[in-house]
Amino acid sequence: RCLVVKEIVGLKTARFHLGDAQLWLEDRPDRYDLIVASGVLYHMQDPIRFLRAMAARTDSLFLWTHYVDDEAMPPTDPRRGAFVSTPEAVEENGVRVIMYPRTYMGAWKSASFCGGMHDIHRWMDRASLIDLLRTYGFDDIEVWGDQPDHPYGPAFCLYAKRSA
Repeated sequence: RCLVVKEIVGLKTARFHLGDAQLWLEDRPDRYDLIVASGVLYHMQDPIRFLRAMAARTDSLFLWTHYVDDEAMPPTDPRRGAFVSTPEAVEENGVRVIMYPRTYMGAWKSASFCGGMHDIHRWMDRASLIDLLRTYGFDDIEVWGDQPDHPYGPAFCLYAKRSA
């Protein structure tokens, strides 16, 4: 889809790559004006590692992602049915990050599956995600399009940039 848009709009300097975005970011020294990860973060086994890799390569980041928020999606919410164990708390840059292991529940058997490469992936707690980006130096963070009632779980758009 990205390539189609690039051709239709006539984008000359944009490039799109297909593959493991995390390894690409970790293995290359390139810097990018903007990294867009729309519908990517919540498919990652280790979303912290992915955020760290993106933060190392850009000063501007756009995310559209699902997140966990106990108020928007309490533990009794049916949308939590795919979460497979208790939340995991880890520390990164002095921030207590809460992650929620989740399964695709066999969805990869369908030809229409468009999830991640591994069955177990982790959604992040909303507050942890924002706090973590701040520790990576993103001091200007805007959230919009918040959808706490999204059918698959709360989701939002986030733009983060370093002002310095």
